[in-house]
Amino acid sequence: MSKNRFFIVWKIFLIFIYFFALVHFLKDITQDVLEIPTVLDVFGNIHENLNGFPEAFVWFYHWAMVNTFFVEFFLLVTVPGAWKRREFTKLDAIILVAIIYLTTMFFLATYLDPRFNLQ
Repeated sequence: MSKNRFFIVWKIFLIFIYFFALVHFLKDITQDVLEIPTVLDVFGNIHENLNGFPEAFVWFYHWAMVNTFFVEFFLLVTVPGAWKRREFTKLDAIILVAIIYLTTMFFLATYLDPRFNLQ
């Protein structure tokens, strides 16, 4: 794939990432911070079962999940600027790392939810 096509795909991908981060960020604020029930509660409403895990893992997991809130905010601030650029920069690489982090945490949370047990 040529550089130009890759960049076009990246820009389209950023649009989806931005809207996903926006909706999930709003859900995090209403559900976790303000504890207000909204329609967004259905979107990404995961109930992890952390019973049986060491306390250090549970602490680290909660710390990592709190960081997803800040990563989503980072994406909301940086993606519009990255979308306007005409080349792939270091900021785009950082955005890609943030997307990988969020994706990893969301898959881990889903895996730890007994409702989605894939075994």
